[in-house]
Amino acid sequence: MADAILGSITIPLPLNYIHNPMKLESWERSLNGTMIVNYTANDEDVAVTKYHFELPGITKSERLAIRVEALKTGNLEYIDHITIPEVLSNPGTTGTVSLSLLRGLGSTSNTDIEITLNDEVQSVTISTGTNPSSGEVYVTTDGVMTFGPCTAGTNNTIIDYIPSYLVHILSDTNELLMKNSTGGYIIRYNLVLEEV
Repeated sequence: MADAILGSITIPLPLNYIHNPMKLESWERSLNGTMIVNYTANDEDVAVTKYHFELPGITKSERLAIRVEALKTGNLEYIDHITIPEVLSNPGTTGTVSLSLLRGLGSTSNTDIEITLNDEVQSVTISTGTNPSSGEVYVTTDGVMTFGPCTAGTNNTIIDYIPSYLVHILSDTNELLMKNSTGGYIIRYNLVLEEV
């Protein structure tokens, strides 16, 4: 598996790495009390899963470089090279249809993205083109997908891809693992990231 990238820093994924989809209540809905559910939703009321990441055991130099960059920019781009699924509703049409992934692409290799429409795997091209043929999908690095002509009423477009997350550092801790009688100790540095 490839190393993770946080901002401009490359981090080898540790053995105890945690990549966890979190279904969280949206802040706006919690405040106004209009709906109490266990997921966030986008403008079209489609459920959105936010991701939570834990990086235990990073080195002191990695931690310091990440902190410096986070203090300068706030939110950081994060790519861990783990494939996730998204399911979107495709209205279908005799012309082309455009849909957007919730995140941009973390990998621009055609082998790292698979799109299935009505149980048929589509031919994927990373491109800014606008007129794919039937059975083809053009995807931009920002995650905008343009489908070739498909049957009206088509639904359940399944996309497996490596995303690029926008994250903030939720927690940055030092952990004292061992101390002996002569005062020697080992410190482990941990980062907890949360998708914005």
